[in-house]
Amino acid sequence: TAGKLTQLFKTKMLSRTSLSSGASPASTAKSPNGTSGGGVAAPLSADELLQWSNEPVPTSLLRLAPEHAARAVKMFLGILRYCGDAPGSEQISQAQAIETAQKLLHQGLKRPELRDELYMQLVKQTRGNPSSGSRSKAWGLFNLVSASMPPSKDFTGLISEYVHSAVQDMEEGEEAKEAAAATWASLKRSTKCGPRRTLPSVEEIVAHISGVKLTTIVFFLDETFEEVAYDITTSVAEAVEQLAGLIRLQNFQTFTLYEAVSVNACSLINARVGDMQRFVKCISAA
Repeated sequence: TAGKLTQLFKTKMLSRTSLSSGASPASTAKSPNGTSGGGVAAPLSADELLQWSNEPVPTSLLRLAPEHAARAVKMFLGILRYCGDAPGSEQISQAQAIETAQKLLHQGLKRPELRDELYMQLVKQTRGNPSSGSRSKAWGLFNLVSASMPPSKDFTGLISEYVHSAVQDMEEGEEAKEAAAATWASLKRSTKCGPRRTLPSVEEIVAHISGVKLTTIVFFLDETFEEVAYDITTSVAEAVEQLAGLIRLQNFQTFTLYEAVSVNACSLINARVGDMQRFVKCISAA
């Protein structure tokens, strides 16, 4: 898997000479006596570029337009911050971590050109990571990204194989393996359903990280209602199918759901003001 990973990466990345960095011991040229050769960093190999680092990257890992490359650098800083690898980020609060995750998801959802870059950065931070805590957080973020958007078709096979190999890795810690398994499940769902149309809410992100389902109330014209469970990956079609099962509706192909954004926003739905925050927030988003 490592060979396939680096081989495809070579076809997509920038020239190695433009990615010289002091981020890894392997990146610094050494003189015969073991000292740095004038302090000049040697070009990194593809495999070295895809190894964990606690230093910022000088540019994107993949070939990107300059404006996207600049965003990629900021994305990697966000990953370092989320995982506690950036200086001063070891004790960031959950609220700060969620805010950082939302910014990363926003970049990937808003700019498809950055999705593969985000995935490859997460591959980098889960490979050879010496810290079990950082590695678990990186896998947790990997899971969150996978649940929100799939990689491009060019990278789907590569990412899928990498994640699946991590699940089978006997040397991987149990916490990281569980997160990798969750990532594998999320990746299969997002590959099938496509990317979300809206940014996940704080509530959805917290629930997904915690591995719990959220619930929302669906009201009908006859003033009855049903409670539907959902998570960050739930699509409208899946919610409709679940609801049809609850009310024993066999022919539901033309059945759909509407989100009420205010009490009088939709004449097809009755909703109490107290229910509004719980009302079909995610279902119409995915």
